[in-house]
Amino acid sequence: MAKVKRELKLIEVGGTPFQIGFQYGEACPEIKKMLDLTYKELEGTGLGRAAVAPLVQKYIPPIEEFAPEILDMLKGIAEGAKVGFEEICLLNVWLDIVSRKLAQGGCTSFIASGEATSNGETIIGQNMDWRPARDETLAVLKIKPNQGPQSLAITTTVGSLGIVGLNSAGLGVDANGIMHKASVSSHGGVPMVAITTKLLATENMAKAIGVIASAVGGFSSISNQSPYGCSTGKR
Repeated sequence: MAKVKRELKLIEVGGTPFQIGFQYGEACPEIKKMLDLTYKELEGTGLGRAAVAPLVQKYIPPIEEFAPEILDMLKGIAEGAKVGFEEICLLNVWLDIVSRKLAQGGCTSFIASGEATSNGETIIGQNMDWRPARDETLAVLKIKPNQGPQSLAITTTVGSLGIVGLNSAGLGVDANGIMHKASVSSHGGVPMVAITTKLLATENMAKAIGVIASAVGGFSSISNQSPYGCSTGKR
């Protein structure tokens, strides 16, 4: 069977957190389609629209406490896409909610450095064993903020922030969701994409570790943070 050539949508944004979000939402009219798909998939888990709304609400205060700038991004996405703020929040906490309701396939990531690489540099990699219904919803988000490092990340769906990526300070983020009995109740918390987005805004490992430690109630996951390497060297 011939392989199907796929091109991920590249979304380039910059400015303040709200401007970044607004440009993102404005560039993606398909966000409304993603919302319809998300509601349909959640209905398959027994969560109707009325049940989803209070779950989403539980994530908003933790996001605001953890990273108010990310909440500004979400508000910007909603305004740019001309959809409700809580609907954009749903796209960004969908992964956390669904992972508590369904058994998911896993991703694989690796880090190689030192003698394991030809030139001693650090190389990281990630694959995403994604849900078939969302196979075409992935996008590449390129962010140039007014302050802090630039970043390049893969989103799980258009309208959501990035979940894996790298930044211009030399930090790379991989992520693998690992479910634990402590994370099967839907009490909200800091969603995974908020953690990874804030990680990609950090400039060194010490700050990255602090981000993870401050994510109270966050997704039960393992995230690998490391300087990234490539054949052309570190940026």
